[in-house]
Amino acid sequence: MEKQVERLLFIDSLTGLVNLKYLMNIIQHHLYNLQLNGGFGALIDINIDEFRHINEAYSFNVGDNLLIDISKRLKDSVRESDSIARIGGDEFLVLVEYLGKDSKIAPEIGYLIAEKIKFFIQEPYKLENGDTVYLTCSIGIRIFNANSNIETILKDANLAMFQSKHNGKNLITSSETI
Repeated sequence: MEKQVERLLFIDSLTGLVNLKYLMNIIQHHLYNLQLNGGFGALIDINIDEFRHINEAYSFNVGDNLLIDISKRLKDSVRESDSIARIGGDEFLVLVEYLGKDSKIAPEIGYLIAEKIKFFIQEPYKLENGDTVYLTCSIGIRIFNANSNIETILKDANLAMFQSKHNGKNLITSSETI
């Protein structure tokens, strides 16, 4: 019974990914590790562009199946040590736990990971009815170190994602550039 309650509290029932509440615990633990060992991490905020059109054109069931496929692609695009959360609707967060200790290289690595995520999401999706759909995403990325706090990390990644949407969608924006 306790396992079922824990699953309901921390796991997204559709995708099996962790939710925001659980991811915040993971980020807090990661910040502690960064205090001990130094280095940088990244939080990547991903929003699927115009996803509501999928639900409108096909159905919510098709949309749900696509969200499951997207979550699988996200898992395939990052390391096992990284964490992925579905935080609502068509929005996901990826915690990249360690980008190294070099302050110049860490943002470049983070951006490359965001590009890989974008590439995986943009691959065609084959629907049960035979149709093929193509999705794009807007991504915001926030590089952080042990001196960062969770609220600022989340807010900055989210603002960067919204900046990507504002600037035309299907873009990656770093919080350092907004």
